[in-house]
Amino acid sequence: MLTSIGDQIENWCPLVVVQNSVSHGVWWNSDVTRRSGETPASLKVRRNSNVTWSSGGTPTSLEGPDGQPCTMLIRTLHWTVPSYSIWGLPFSLFYSTRLSQFLHPRPNQGWLRTALCQLSTPLRKGVSKFIESYLTWKLPLNKYGLKPDHPFEEDYASCQMAILPENFFSEADEERIKFEKTEKWWFWEGGVVLEDRRKLEADIVFLATGFDGKKKLRLVLPQPFSGLIEDSSGVMPLYRRVNKEFMGSINPLIPHMAFVGYIESVSNLHTAELRCKWLARLLEGRFKLPSVEEMFSQIGQETEIMRKTTRFYRRHCISTFSINHSDEICEEMGWNSWRKKSWLAEVFSAYNNQDYKEDDGDDDHHDE
Repeated sequence: MLTSIGDQIENWCPLVVVQNSVSHGVWWNSDVTRRSGETPASLKVRRNSNVTWSSGGTPTSLEGPDGQPCTMLIRTLHWTVPSYSIWGLPFSLFYSTRLSQFLHPRPNQGWLRTALCQLSTPLRKGVSKFIESYLTWKLPLNKYGLKPDHPFEEDYASCQMAILPENFFSEADEERIKFEKTEKWWFWEGGVVLEDRRKLEADIVFLATGFDGKKKLRLVLPQPFSGLIEDSSGVMPLYRRVNKEFMGSINPLIPHMAFVGYIESVSNLHTAELRCKWLARLLEGRFKLPSVEEMFSQIGQETEIMRKTTRFYRRHCISTFSINHSDEICEEMGWNSWRKKSWLAEVFSAYNNQDYKEDDGDDDHHDE
């Protein structure tokens, strides 16, 4: 079985007849499988491989055949966290409050705030190093060669920070999980071949590699619109993008179409809900979109900020200025942008979906 394996397989793997099984991690993590509580017959095997180092692949590696090792093929190392606590402090304190995001650049900021962001660069690096120090102390990243070379902030800014499953490294200590780093790999009849030509035997291979969402959209849209899905840098230009793939809104060059869910954030639920409310009010005619030039200006500023913050900017993540982005959406809808009940809460507490519930003060000027 060969399912949803993505472009990297097409680029790197010759056409071979795989005698064993290949599946995408989404299949194994599906609600149907979890609700049934049953292990599919194809998983009762002696050896398996898991192609990932991400939030989707690490839990899959723990669900392999009992007593048999799982080999994780890691193409790119990313920072993982054991919980939302860093040296006893809540993780939200570092990136998810107005105070913490004040240190990061945002679109439409003036020269004074740009200067302040430049001056706060050492502080931002210090926060990233502080979190890295905890992760390297708490987790055996150096022991297994899993410490990334890039700063933690780059993974957070590209929404690639993952939470480790419980007992993940204890399973590795018992040699039930093994790690292999390889940028390229391909199939052979008995399993997987690594970049250094070593062969790994596997009865089943899980591909927790994600999907090429832009390719899927290009297949759906007719010309000339399919050619407008992404720009020359590989970024999909969306106005009012949000912060795992699929979370965005309007492409200025594609009329009468919105994309909900294309951009990602560390917490997608409340951002997706807010964008759906924004889109519903736009369709109701409660406000109008800016001109195409103004929308492209906004998109360009956001993309440039992501480009300067992380090497993984093509993932369309705006987590370092997500509160400001939500503020702008609230203002367009006629809502109050500051949603907390006190100044202290606004400055020091993180935002969640409850903060964006509609209240009596929202939409007042529209009703008038």
